[in-house]
Amino acid sequence: MTERQSVLVSEVLTPYTSEYDEKTVGWLNSADLRATFGLRQEVSLDSHRSWVKAAIDTQIWAIREPTGHHVGNVLLKI
Repeated sequence: MTERQSVLVSEVLTPYTSEYDEKTVGWLNSADLRATFGLRQEVSLDSHRSWVKAAIDTQIWAIREPTGHHVGNVLLKI
């Protein structure tokens, strides 16, 4: 792994943990994302956490700016 790749993984992409749940739920409940993902009902913190726990075939990373600010997520369904 190159130094640039190492920085990308450690500073920009980081494994998704529960510290990112509140912001993610807020995003999921925005009108734009609800329409994009076809969500028909509001997502609760508990329902999101249950979904993450059950998504055993999905890898999830948080996207952070180099300052550490959480700006999004990326998912890879295996």
